[in-house]
Amino acid sequence: FQAEDGIRDVERSRGLGDVYKRQLRFIPPSFALVVQVQGEAERYSKDNQWQPVGLHYALHPNELIKTEVGSNMKIQLQDGSTLFVREDSLLEIKSLAPEVEFSLNQGGLLASVARSSSEFRFVIYTPGAEIQVYGTMFKIFVDEKKTEVEVLEGEVKVEAKVKEKFALVLKQFEKLAIFTGQVQPFITKRLLPEEIEMLRNEFELAGFSLKIREPRSRKRSIIFWREIK
Repeated sequence: FQAEDGIRDVERSRGLGDVYKRQLRFIPPSFALVVQVQGEAERYSKDNQWQPVGLHYALHPNELIKTEVGSNMKIQLQDGSTLFVREDSLLEIKSLAPEVEFSLNQGGLLASVARSSSEFRFVIYTPGAEIQVYGTMFKIFVDEKKTEVEVLEGEVKVEAKVKEKFALVLKQFEKLAIFTGQVQPFITKRLLPEEIEMLRNEFELAGFSLKIREPRSRKRSIIFWREIK
């Protein structure tokens, strides 16, 4: 039996649905699996053409993913990590093994990254930053002027790639905005209760299961702290 996109069913199967169920249980490290598509999404293929992306498509390193306005898609990795690519976004898959690396060039995504050892690198690059995670839920938004990162659970390490270079650890319910070509290169803040609720709602609407606990300490832990008034 030959399933679409070159995925072969090596076990006895009663139908195409069984093949996809097994794919969801085990995803080889050489590709990620599309588990949800709403609207129009495309990938830039090896033959240099944009092609539609459908449910259960396999995505590989060095491919570009694009979602149109009003569209989104969700992809799942081998370890259970999930990326929800929001509308009007452009995401590049740079590597899936042994390190996981994506580049978000435009738009936004929600991420739930499985916990792993500190030796494992899961990195998302943007025009203004490098974001490294070891198990967390966070949101990224990118446009031509800035990169924004909000953490719902866990923590992320952010290294800025702007004129004033710096690195910091962003913890639960904290937000960082990095600006390109401005006098003040970045601002940080703790999310207000209504902002936390909005962030929770975004993840829930995207189909993520939330079991978020309040942090034990509310001390300001960001290295460079500048409140937004």
